[in-house]
Amino acid sequence: MSYHVKVVSGPNVDVILTDETGYAQFKSLWSLSVWYFPEASRLNTRDATTSGNLGDGHYYLIVDNSMFATAQPNGQTAIVSVTFSTSPGPLLVLLAIIGLFVMIAILWALIHYIRKTSKKMDDRYGRNEWMCPRCSWKGFAGQSACPRCGFTVPQYVPPPTAYKIRVPPTNVKGPVNERPHASPNNMKVNGHCSKCGKPLPTEAEYCMFCGTAVQREAVT
Repeated sequence: MSYHVKVVSGPNVDVILTDETGYAQFKSLWSLSVWYFPEASRLNTRDATTSGNLGDGHYYLIVDNSMFATAQPNGQTAIVSVTFSTSPGPLLVLLAIIGLFVMIAILWALIHYIRKTSKKMDDRYGRNEWMCPRCSWKGFAGQSACPRCGFTVPQYVPPPTAYKIRVPPTNVKGPVNERPHASPNNMKVNGHCSKCGKPLPTEAEYCMFCGTAVQREAVT
């Protein structure tokens, strides 16, 4: 709310901003006082300008020339120009701008978090996939040899926890493009590599960590 009251000609006036209670007191012939907003009212003035924030309700702007308050017109007529607006004041505009920046910051943080999480998932399940160039067996990075054909990747050194990665089955013949992966918790292990000691998946023909051929005892 904002207003501008200017005396064009005549004596000073009292500009009073009040609510329904104060307006009823002002109209009453028996009332000796009026409740009003002192911070938004201007008494005995010729040029009054103010703005502020008010809650929900009905408000009245009184321009008085009757010697009720402090102005002393002594019966003279005053010509007054009044401009009144209920548009948001500077404080509301500032709060709206701050709120907009806060929303933008929250949205940016959320997008950044989603992208970061998506990148981690992509690095874990997409970019770290490894396919044997010899037999097209598909697995995950963390192994240095193909358990199907024994092809080794000399430049890769598996981390100490590489044996915990998911291992797909190895009993499928022919090129492999898509194949379900075995869960590390349910991976069936059939012995350990005689060279590096890492677990060997069932039916693996080579150790997927060092490439050593698997030697299994014949069953009679």
